[in-house]
Amino acid sequence: MGRTYGSRLLVTVCTALALLLAGLAIVQYGWATRVAAADVQREKEHLNTAASLFATEFNRLAEESVAFLQDEAWPSLQSHERVATVPKLLAEVYYLDIPLQGARQTQRLGANGRFAPASVPEWAAALRCASLTIDQPPALIQSFGPRVERCFVALLDLSYLHSSLFPRLIQQSFGTTAAADYDFAVVSLNQPGLALYGTPASVDLRQPFFSIQPVDETFSNIFRSMRAPVEKSPVVSAGAFELDVARKGLPLAAAFERKRRLDLLASLAVEALLLGAIVFLVIATRRMQRVADHKMQFVAGVSHELRAPVSAIAMLSRNQADGMVTNPERVKQYGELIHEQCLRLNEMVEQTLKYAGIHSNPRRSMREIDLGRLIEDALAERREELARGGFQMEIAIGAELPKIVGDAQWLRTAIENLLSNAQKYGDGGHWIRVSAIYDTVEREVRVSVQDRGAGIDPADREEIFEPFCRGRAAADAQIPGSGLGLSLVRSAAEAHHGSVTLVSEPGRGSTFTLHLPV
Repeated sequence: MGRTYGSRLLVTVCTALALLLAGLAIVQYGWATRVAAADVQREKEHLNTAASLFATEFNRLAEESVAFLQDEAWPSLQSHERVATVPKLLAEVYYLDIPLQGARQTQRLGANGRFAPASVPEWAAALRCASLTIDQPPALIQSFGPRVERCFVALLDLSYLHSSLFPRLIQQSFGTTAAADYDFAVVSLNQPGLALYGTPASVDLRQPFFSIQPVDETFSNIFRSMRAPVEKSPVVSAGAFELDVARKGLPLAAAFERKRRLDLLASLAVEALLLGAIVFLVIATRRMQRVADHKMQFVAGVSHELRAPVSAIAMLSRNQADGMVTNPERVKQYGELIHEQCLRLNEMVEQTLKYAGIHSNPRRSMREIDLGRLIEDALAERREELARGGFQMEIAIGAELPKIVGDAQWLRTAIENLLSNAQKYGDGGHWIRVSAIYDTVEREVRVSVQDRGAGIDPADREEIFEPFCRGRAAADAQIPGSGLGLSLVRSAAEAHHGSVTLVSEPGRGSTFTLHLPV
């Protein structure tokens, strides 16, 4: 009653834990979805902030270059004095005088820091200072004068942008490790095919930049190269260039979705492991309970089996000692009965000792064995007893059985137990067949012991090889036994890397087969 109550309580607790795990999995799924969405949003906000810092810093450098044209280039042009330093952002600075009538005049800021006459560049052939854009090459334009006939054209240093400025601004704005997760590219808004930096890919973020405010109202017509409208959010001001940010491998949302799935799989694996542990706990506990029940049955059965022969021996020996049996025939009969009961006791003791020896001492004496001769020796020892029981023996041992490597004592114990089992439970047919063949395909020797007894109930076949387990029909018929014989057979087979199988039909007998690999 206590074990039943404990088993029900264990099943109830384990079921509750399984339901809690299922609830936890559902909650975790929703939580993981919300966390993934929050992570994507947080990452987008981080990228937007970093891209804005990038654009702000670049625009600041461009505005400093425009201030240079106003504060240093223009006074130097007027006074013919030397310009101290030129911003790194600028590669070349030109002064253009484009009258409505007459030839153009061009001056270029030389390496000595002074303006000097120069030939008209190809890109300036059709340039008007009133123009707002120059596609090729990218340049800052500052025009002045009542009729906008004069202007500075400052060409950007594309090599400096590509090799130094853009990488530095990306590292400052996005962090030192951003390059490991993201690809960056800078493209022209007027010319999408023109990449100033990187290689455009599937874009997660677009940030226009190179948008410059006028430095002074007197120079109100400051032109920006390649100025284009912005197709993104209206809060972002227009710019000439665009910074494209793309996550490596997968788009940003897809990458976080994959991470969410991997996290969910890991969590589900842990929960499945916990669920498996619960199931294993239930199975192990039930198995332990069955083993405990079998042990109790074994103790009860052995106690009963020991009491019967001990009582018989005590009674028979007492009668002889008291002189109640004087007839020689009766004395012989008493002697046979006492001997029979002693053999019964000895068999039970031997079975118990062998079972304890197999499971407590796994070491074996392995050597080559002539299996055919081993079977014949086991049969010879039981032949007389089987003959007294009226059993008809049929023996079919292959003539060319290969030798196997194993423990002769264990294998003989297995064969003797199969014979004893056939003798006990095949009493109705009084027929036993022992065969041994070599299967060349499977490379194994098969030793079979067949009887024509009552057979084994299908409900008992799964546990018939378990220790201390006996079939219900055998227990009901009060057939003597300890429930260790077939367990010893299986242990001996597994010790030789083999197995034992059973084929049985109720009412038609059973066949036990040892499979021993060569």
